[in-house]
Amino acid sequence: MIKQKQPQGIKTKDMTKCIVLGEEPEVRMLKPIEFKYSFLSNLERKEAKRSPSQFENIELICRQYSTNGIFDLMFAFDEDRKYGIIYLGHWNDGVVE
Repeated sequence: MIKQKQPQGIKTKDMTKCIVLGEEPEVRMLKPIEFKYSFLSNLERKEAKRSPSQFENIELICRQYSTNGIFDLMFAFDEDRKYGIIYLGHWNDGVVE
């Protein structure tokens, strides 16, 4: 689990920061992305061997993709998308440990 403060207000160049006086930002544990199965070029499903932290990019393609809605569909790759891998797993809070 990753501990992250939920922002009370978001500040960018074009936005106004909004806060609640006297309140601390909420701290909650974020659940990281989990890979369960990978699909290789022959579309054979195998147990995932790599962890999300081994990739530079992970894209959520579809939540609750599988027929029973248990798994999310994700695409993980480094610099070159043509060497990416499709994964079934859990996007959870979309963070990587």
